[in-house]
Amino acid sequence: MEPAKAPPLLIGATLRQGFGAFARAPGAFIAFTLIGAVNWLISQGLQNRATAELASQSEPIVAFVALALLGLFWSVVSTLWFNVGLIRGAWLALSGHPPILADLVRVDGAAMRRLLAVWLLLLLVFVLILSSTALIAGLLSLISARLALLPLITGAAIFVAVWSGQLIQLPTTVIGKQGALATFRFGQGLLVAQGWRLLVLAVAMAGILVLGLLALGVGLLVAVPVVGCCQAVAYRQLRDLESAAAARP
Repeated sequence: MEPAKAPPLLIGATLRQGFGAFARAPGAFIAFTLIGAVNWLISQGLQNRATAELASQSEPIVAFVALALLGLFWSVVSTLWFNVGLIRGAWLALSGHPPILADLVRVDGAAMRRLLAVWLLLLLVFVLILSSTALIAGLLSLISARLALLPLITGAAIFVAVWSGQLIQLPTTVIGKQGALATFRFGQGLLVAQGWRLLVLAVAMAGILVLGLLALGVGLLVAVPVVGCCQAVAYRQLRDLESAAAARP
């Protein structure tokens, strides 16, 4: 008996349902995204001020180093908080319970720690890919400049593949409550099962963000939560498809 083949991801349906989930509570999603943007601006302001003062060697240097670290800490924590809240709200909307702002802003320390672990793991993976690619390309360039292109192309392909495979890392971590290694393995398993469909969906989501940016940046208040909702839809769809494939005789 041949192993059950996973049904394909429905890209069009994912995007439509993502927009539909956002439309169930647009006010809450936009307000929450605005709060997230304000947090980001504050953290960037702190880091920019500290960087400028350190560049001019202003005194006391220790105070400005502490200010830079505070800005970095604020940026990381607020980004984790925002992503966790966004995916939680998207999941509520998909479940037929339109979220209110209180649902989105609630702090979930456990989910934030899991997500931080995933990001650190991905950072390590990407650093290994880039450093090994650069090292091999550098060695081959001693033989031929053309040969050096091969590891660069291969490294770029691996980078894109890993990035596409982690498309639904947020709902896998927040909703599925999976740890870093489990989330990474799940994503790469989906890449094997879905292939180019994950890449197409990732490009479509990136396109939504670009359109939001082109709309004077204000469009990001809509585009960012829409993309979060699409990620939640994709996770639910892929999870259901995986369960259906496993149950098929």
